[in-house]
Amino acid sequence: MKSYLMSLRGKSPAHKKRFSFLVAGGTTLIIFVLWATVKFGGGNNIVAETTGPVNLAAVSESGITPFENILSGIRQSWNSFINIGRNGGQ
Repeated sequence: MKSYLMSLRGKSPAHKKRFSFLVAGGTTLIIFVLWATVKFGGGNNIVAETTGPVNLAAVSESGITPFENILSGIRQSWNSFINIGRNGGQ
C-alpha cells in the first residue's frame, strides 16, 4: 500500500480523483455504520427469562451497548473455534 501511495503522484488526475472518491466513500460508510449501530443498535426491550408462567411486566432495559454485544459475539465465536480445534473438528 505504501508503494501505491508513493506512485499515486505520477498517476493521471482522473485516477487520483477516483482513488480519493473511493477513500472518502469508504470512510463515510464506516462512519455511517458506526453511527447506525450506536443510534439504533442498543436499548431494545427484552423479556426477562422466568421458570414459571411468562410475566409480561418483567420487560426491562437490557443495558448492553452495541459494542458489548459485538464483543460478546466475537468472544463466543472464538470460544467455539477453540473448542473445535481441541475436539479435532468433531
